[in-house]
Amino acid sequence: MYLDQFTQQLVDLLEPERHIPLDVVDLLELRIIVAAIALRRNASIHRQRGNPLLRLLNTMRQSLTPPTDIPVDPAHAVERAAVMRRRQSFVTSAADRRRPAVAWPQFRKATPSTGVASSGWWDHVHSGAFGIDESGFAELADTAGNLVRVSSSSSIGVSGHTATPPSYRAGVDHKGLPGGWRVGVPLAAGYWRSPIERICTLSDLSRRDLLRTSAAAGVGAVVVSGLTAADTPDIAGASAPGIVAADHASKSPGCPPATLTGHIIRPGDASYTDARLGWDQLFSHYPLVIAFAQETQDVVNALTWARQHNIALRVRSGRHALEGWSNVDNGIVIDVSQLKSVQIDPGARIATVGAGLNQLEAVTTLAKQNLAVTTGSEGSVSLCGATLGGGLGPLNRWLGMACDSLMAAEVVVPSGHDCAKVINADLQHHSDLLWALRGAGNGNFGIVTQLTYKVYALEHLAYVQATWDGLGDLYGVFEAWQRTVPSADSRLGSELEIHKSQILLSAWLVDGAAAQAREMLAPILSVGRPDVTVQVGNWGDFFAGAQVPLAQEPANWKFFSEFVKERFPKEAIDIIGDFMRNAPTEECNYFVDAFGGAIKREPPGGTAFAHRDALFYGEIGAAWGTRSTQPGVGDPLTSQAQAWTAEFSQALQPYADGAYVNVPNVGMQEWETAYWGSQRFERLRRIKAKYDPHNIFQYEQSIPPASH
Repeated sequence: MYLDQFTQQLVDLLEPERHIPLDVVDLLELRIIVAAIALRRNASIHRQRGNPLLRLLNTMRQSLTPPTDIPVDPAHAVERAAVMRRRQSFVTSAADRRRPAVAWPQFRKATPSTGVASSGWWDHVHSGAFGIDESGFAELADTAGNLVRVSSSSSIGVSGHTATPPSYRAGVDHKGLPGGWRVGVPLAAGYWRSPIERICTLSDLSRRDLLRTSAAAGVGAVVVSGLTAADTPDIAGASAPGIVAADHASKSPGCPPATLTGHIIRPGDASYTDARLGWDQLFSHYPLVIAFAQETQDVVNALTWARQHNIALRVRSGRHALEGWSNVDNGIVIDVSQLKSVQIDPGARIATVGAGLNQLEAVTTLAKQNLAVTTGSEGSVSLCGATLGGGLGPLNRWLGMACDSLMAAEVVVPSGHDCAKVINADLQHHSDLLWALRGAGNGNFGIVTQLTYKVYALEHLAYVQATWDGLGDLYGVFEAWQRTVPSADSRLGSELEIHKSQILLSAWLVDGAAAQAREMLAPILSVGRPDVTVQVGNWGDFFAGAQVPLAQEPANWKFFSEFVKERFPKEAIDIIGDFMRNAPTEECNYFVDAFGGAIKREPPGGTAFAHRDALFYGEIGAAWGTRSTQPGVGDPLTSQAQAWTAEFSQALQPYADGAYVNVPNVGMQEWETAYWGSQRFERLRRIKAKYDPHNIFQYEQSIPPASH
């Protein structure tokens, strides 16, 4: 009954020929009213050509853009839709007769004359049409008129897909909502191979449930002057204006309402911008709340809170998710970067560390006791994040992948209807989860808060650096490198980095002398006239000295990963040279890391990491732009850098076999097989179904649970 009252309230407010500013009605009320209109069995109001309700719906559609720093002027309304069309609706039961659907206008981008600001990528949105028939059935159609989805009675849907990144919203399956609502929302087409729908089955509808559902999906939430949020959940005692969220926790037997604990950052806080930004400023998201955990219980509380309020969540540590997938618009980011505990048992050679420890902290802390574990070469990357995706770097030929040294993990996982609990995974307990965490653990099964590693004695090593000016010696250097290092003594690790105007070689010989290192690398160092330096010393000192301050690094990065099982022929090396000579900036590079050695051996219990037979790992990296506190403003090099990366990766595709989940390839077909292989992926899905059956942890390339 109250839905009809809301509808009448809006009708009374709007006059047929009046342009209505967005701030005259609370955005949440508008959502409710539009839902009420969609549910009315009497469709006569929809048939009024040019009715202000249709203009209002179009206006709301235009507001479905990620928050930007460009304010939307609420004094202007979106131009009224001029195109109406009729379609035939299809019913899902043979007992239902077909009825003509009421045609709603196609949603089109406003023209500049409307005064509505666009974030730029909205130009690429292809919006769909949306019809309601008199029986309450809804149909979903794309702009070509193709039926995308037929929903059950009393449902509404909107379809849309984008042609280019960035991602729009993260969809989640919400369990426990009335009638088993399922909410999904559009993502960039590069992440999916078909248009993505969002469907809300509106059974047992209540105003509170509607608010919770729309908040959980982040649908239509915008930051607009003049708009205020209503019924926002208690986020540690405060909420930010303009952010739409859930209002109250769901009632769950045996699980009391959760409260966020730890260090909580909200959009209105002075530190919000710094807290939300990631290392790669190509991607910019606006979470509803960021919870910096100080202890494991804070993570339990945050996960429980997110589930009880049906809010999308992401997990973050080092902020190096290379496609921005550790952040989310209008959701909660559970950040474990401040969990930095370290416990080392030198006698047993075991180290237990918090999930917030980065690679620089791990390397230098262990090196003080002449110990080591495999890490990557970038110090600010989370050790936990690197490990859970596999973990490669300077010592991997000697010690194997970082995940090979992972002995145990403390993990917060979903429990029951909307709770969370802590479990410990090792070879005796939850060994299947430990296997999955060794190479597929990032954001898929739970939130890792603590890791236990087997560590190794390392007193000193020989560190070799060589530089060739220009790319004239590229073929000789690369050919010698791929023939020498992957088959050398496993104590020797090496990386080769090719830039626009130089070639850089780095090599590390564990417990080696300078002369011995030079001898092993002689086939490479004899090519051309490189500038060579060799040092012998502490691994921690070398690692720390190689770091570049964040302020000096480019702001924007785009990567493509590949594993290579056969030596590159001259044609492939020539492709590298051609693309690097035409790279957008000097910071762009093609990087390779030698495999072989200990990588070929799996540890007890096995791992989800699949690429042990690779000759080397290869990575295309585009870097450009200057760091700023206001990322997202279009950089003139962005389109060029993105195109360069895409074309480069396609040119090398015939020579590659597999990809690295820590450096995800957006738009890749069959990415599941590329990361893990088909058999491992099916096992991962079964493990996902065991520990996260409701798919709470999901993002654009997350592992879906196996269907039962």
